[in-house]
Amino acid sequence: MNNVFTEKDRLFIVLVSLLVVFMWIASSMIFTDGGVKKYTIEKKNVIKLVPQKIEEIPQKNSDIPIKRYYLNGKTIRNNGGCLQFYSHYTAINIEEMYTTGEKKCVYRVEKSNSPFGRNSGTRFNFALISPQVQKVIVETKDDFSMTSKPIIFECGEESTLYYNFIIKNLSRYALVTIELLLGIYIIISYWLVGYKKKRQRYILYYGTLLMYMGMWCSLEMDILNVLFDNSSSVYFMIYGILLTVPIPFILFVDSYYGVKYNWFSEIIKLVSAIQAFIYVVLQLLGIIEFREILTWIQIVLTAMNGYLIYVSYLFFKNNKDTVYKIEKITETCGLLIGYVLAVLSYRMMHFENNFYVLVLVVAYSVGVWYNITKREIVLDEENKRIEIYRSQAEYDILTNIKNRNSFENFMFGLKEYSGYSVCVFDVNNLKHCNDTYGHKAGDRLIVACANCIKDVFEKLGDVYRIGGDEFCVILKKRDKKDIELLLDDLKSLQDEYNKSNHEVKMEVAAGYAIFSTKYDDNLENTFSRADKMMYYNKRNIKEKTN
Repeated sequence: MNNVFTEKDRLFIVLVSLLVVFMWIASSMIFTDGGVKKYTIEKKNVIKLVPQKIEEIPQKNSDIPIKRYYLNGKTIRNNGGCLQFYSHYTAINIEEMYTTGEKKCVYRVEKSNSPFGRNSGTRFNFALISPQVQKVIVETKDDFSMTSKPIIFECGEESTLYYNFIIKNLSRYALVTIELLLGIYIIISYWLVGYKKKRQRYILYYGTLLMYMGMWCSLEMDILNVLFDNSSSVYFMIYGILLTVPIPFILFVDSYYGVKYNWFSEIIKLVSAIQAFIYVVLQLLGIIEFREILTWIQIVLTAMNGYLIYVSYLFFKNNKDTVYKIEKITETCGLLIGYVLAVLSYRMMHFENNFYVLVLVVAYSVGVWYNITKREIVLDEENKRIEIYRSQAEYDILTNIKNRNSFENFMFGLKEYSGYSVCVFDVNNLKHCNDTYGHKAGDRLIVACANCIKDVFEKLGDVYRIGGDEFCVILKKRDKKDIELLLDDLKSLQDEYNKSNHEVKMEVAAGYAIFSTKYDDNLENTFSRADKMMYYNKRNIKEKTN
């Protein structure tokens, strides 16, 4: 076991197990008869209604009949007076029939004329029935030719029905919220942090895919149509997501599994983009309805999942890490099972399967995010090691300024020399300091000189330590007057240092040269002229000292 899972893996398993136990305890407190539930609906009954009579009335010029359900008004009246049932793309007309034979319409859902969706939408219907009603007639007509699930009628008090409706779907709301928030968090964290750190693009694709799934699942939640009577817009967005989801899905799969250019994935993305554009235009023009092309949409989604199987097979075949292969195969199987359940939900009208789809999608999302996080941690550690090696290769350890290797790389890579100036510095009496006070004192003197040079020149150009006691600064667009003012600033810092009671006084010789086509073929010639000037000044300083 220790060889299979790392310490972080075992910690993750423990935390997930604790979360499951916590959710189980919480659910027992809320949903069981002995929990919080008993204080709210123990004495409030919800009754399932069996229609007294069902009629089918054929329609001219249509193969979709009108159905009429006759319900007992007294039963509804005696059990709270509110009728509830679920409809799926069905126009509805509810009438009350009184003892006098008079009829009155109390609830209606009509087919929308919106270009976003010319249908009645999917919804939970709540209709309040009058106290004196004898019969309730529910008339329905399906918008599309499809196999409809039998309507289940329930009645009770309005508050009780709404409460049961919310409690029944509470777990779905929680799962959808988790997925949506996870997608939002991943996208925001990528753009704020990951982009700067050059994270892998599959993180962005993964966050986008989660956003797609979270939005689709949230739009499928029945509470949306209960709270907002805007079923046409919801319908349009649901199918818009289904039409375009293959694009972020394929981008994520290719990036996550390290797939290089693949003609099959390019075809799926192209077909998805083209069909989304064409079908949206046809929908808005009223030529088709998205629901009528559901089979074709599911064919493209099946091809998308088939591609995932193919990529998983290649990964399994080419990867030798057994644990890693098991993780990827488990992820793939979970996602495929969720897709199959979703298709069955739409095809067989078993919408209770959507809960299991959500569970699998959230489980898949958490698992993938955990693996992505592990992978990013490994990449961060590798990048830190690379940065350390790069720093050691390019920076002087003692002074923390660029070293001779960086200097030579700059000089070698430079092609345009115009506008550059070179300043060269040398620390006097370093050998005397080392011999008299020791090498640590010499190191302190070198660091002090480097700090003074950095303070003056670091914001204006690149500072290099090119030898034991030699420094160089490459400046751009500086004239003679500017450079001499900078050297005066350096002399002032040197004097301030020497006023302190340091064991060794600082003496820095400096020389400079500005690139000129008259004297120089390249910047190395400019450096040589600056170096000669520095040695000339160095001799003068020694002569004055002596």
